[in-house]
Amino acid sequence: MAYRDRAVRRATPLLQPNEQLQHIFPAEAGAHPILARGFGLLGWLLFAEPRVIAVTDQAVVVFKANLNGTQPKEVLARLPLGSLQGQPRGLWGKVQVDGKRMYVHRKFHKEVNAALAGTATAA
Repeated sequence: MAYRDRAVRRATPLLQPNEQLQHIFPAEAGAHPILARGFGLLGWLLFAEPRVIAVTDQAVVVFKANLNGTQPKEVLARLPLGSLQGQPRGLWGKVQVDGKRMYVHRKFHKEVNAALAGTATAA
């Protein structure tokens, strides 16, 4: 099962009633992921702040995620649709979520760009 399918299934119960999920992707808040992982398991445990970002028809929802970033655990913030900004580039591309820097792995850049395009037209 693909990441998107699992994430949608796990995040949907945490959304508001009748809220439609449009885009979802994992992200890392805090230290740059290469730096955090450069210290091995201890660095990952101390510096990693895994998140799942969901863009719905109503909001940008930031979830706290499990350590490997695959399962949304709780809603940390519900933000206006224009809160997701940036243009991810490189292995770990930067985006801003309500002014906070987060890093998204290259394999999810298409999902981020689709979310950015969708929120630009909705905002």
